[in-house]
Amino acid sequence: MEQDPERGEEVVRAEMEMLPQIMKIIRDAQALLAEDGISQWQDGYPDEAVLRRDVLGGNCYVLRQEDEIRAVGEIGRAHV
Repeated sequence: MEQDPERGEEVVRAEMEMLPQIMKIIRDAQALLAEDGISQWQDGYPDEAVLRRDVLGGNCYVLRQEDEIRAVGEIGRAHV
């Protein structure tokens, strides 16, 4: 995704203080998937421990617009 500084958007590495906002995005996504009958992420994954590990490992990134996190993603090796 292209960053747009004029709109106040930037992609940054997530920090631990962002974890509550990240978890809310994940929970909202899980609910939307469930509403659409999609089984992805309905088994508790990813949970807070996984996201905490991703943040601490430097693999979690967020799209931030102003002070609001708009999207989250993990860039790194696959979870096995």
